[in-house]
Amino acid sequence: MRSAATPDARRQVAGAAPIAVTSVHLTSGRNPGVRRRQLQAIYGHTADCSTSLVVGDMNACVPAEDDRAVTCAGFADVWPVLNPGVSGATRHSHRLDRAALRSGEFTPSSMSIVGGKRVPGTTGTISDHLGTFVTIRRSAAGTSRSSPCNHDTG
Repeated sequence: MRSAATPDARRQVAGAAPIAVTSVHLTSGRNPGVRRRQLQAIYGHTADCSTSLVVGDMNACVPAEDDRAVTCAGFADVWPVLNPGVSGATRHSHRLDRAALRSGEFTPSSMSIVGGKRVPGTTGTISDHLGTFVTIRRSAAGTSRSSPCNHDTG
């Protein structure tokens, strides 16, 4: 895991509870339970925030396990919420890069896959993966789900 939310990463919006935005690069490979435990740690760290958006390279190469890991502790996997039935692949045929949102105040309003074109002045694209661009908006509905994080698959 390259990065996780730290107390310095939390910002208070005037009149609102703290909001956490976390960028991650989780462990890759077919290693049962590791990404789930990494996400549990991150989700736990942001539990006292009214809104938590966790985005980045989740290396979600084991869909059944990784889908459950991303959507525990009240988090919604933003791509399938906004784009049901669309693959959202960011590397080869896998949706490795994701955005997870837990909020009673905000809902996802758009998410797109970006970065497939060559960056001018370089020999490549933005990364070895495509990127994601997520927009959330204040809404009374929120995105909280009620799925615990204790699926023990490995």
